[in-house]
Amino acid sequence: MLVKLIVCLTGMPGAGKSTIADGLKSKGYDVINMGNVVRTEAKNRNLEPTGSNLGKLMIELREKNGQGAIAELVVPQIENAKSKVVIIDGIRSNAE
Repeated sequence: MLVKLIVCLTGMPGAGKSTIADGLKSKGYDVINMGNVVRTEAKNRNLEPTGSNLGKLMIELREKNGQGAIAELVVPQIENAKSKVVIIDGIRSNAE
């Protein structure tokens, strides 16, 4: 199994997380966006990806699977990433 360095970007809205992630992606690093993971889960459940629906889905997932539930959804993407360094854009809590 390939050992990977996972770099997590966190910060307030507008702080520049996605800007940094885009720059690192252009350098060849794999970038996983936590919001996209939730949007994919909503799509799998046939939910419209509205702010309200996504917020409710995040709460539901965390209530059912614990505070790290969203991060758990990212694990397969990390395992399948091609680069040795994986950037996680948009960590929302300490548990993630």
